[in-house]
Amino acid sequence: MAQIGAPHGVRGEVRLRSFTEDPMALTRYGALEAEGGSRVLELEAVRSAKNSLVARFAGVADREAAAALRNIRLYVPRARLPEPGRHPERADGDPVACRFTRRQLPP
Repeated sequence: MAQIGAPHGVRGEVRLRSFTEDPMALTRYGALEAEGGSRVLELEAVRSAKNSLVARFAGVADREAAAALRNIRLYVPRARLPEPGRHPERADGDPVACRFTRRQLPP
């Protein structure tokens, strides 16, 4: 769902790269789990930035704590994800092959 990047400022905020269609959708899923389920992180605040999001997690109060989170990949348990909508998916969650067409662009 997302990956934590570098610290942003000195108050524990981090850059956050969202892999959802709507980047702010991360706020609708509740607590996010670190890869492997080793840690659960609760978003306290999220805002848009230039090419990413800036997020603050509960319990992360300074730059050092934020730096310790760098490169952690975040996931949402499948049970909390919405049912697949207009995008077809297989039962295991991998996208089904899509059909691409070539279009002639006007000169």
